[in-house]
Amino acid sequence: MRKLILILMIFQIVIVKNNLCAQTSEKFPLEMLENRDWFIKFVDADHNKRPAQGIKMENNMLISFAYFDGKRKELKAPYYISNTLDKTFVPSKIGKNKSGKYLIINDPSGFMCAKIIAVTKTEMLLHCDWTNTQLSFTTKRPD
Repeated sequence: MRKLILILMIFQIVIVKNNLCAQTSEKFPLEMLENRDWFIKFVDADHNKRPAQGIKMENNMLISFAYFDGKRKELKAPYYISNTLDKTFVPSKIGKNKSGKYLIINDPSGFMCAKIIAVTKTEMLLHCDWTNTQLSFTTKRPD
């Protein structure tokens, strides 16, 4: 049952990160994104019933995680940061850019692209045109 819940939560993260976004001129440095646990800030009525979950970027891998009974479960996928809205995952771009506007992810469920809207040391906002939603993250683990 826990495995199914983890898969569903990771799928939810994946869906929200998906696809096309409008162009802006702002680029975000990779160093602001990497080596931090980015916890999803849920805003629905059931947010307190969900286990802490989110993403972390390190060593060219995007790690989706969730906590169950105090134990962290992870799934990893290669990613890169891009200045362009790529239509496919281009493995030769992994680790090449040090800043960009898009996260390009080669998830086992398929190609994904998330537009980076804003990043600070403690907050991150991504946009997904496909679902027309924004997903907020924080470095503060929810209670």
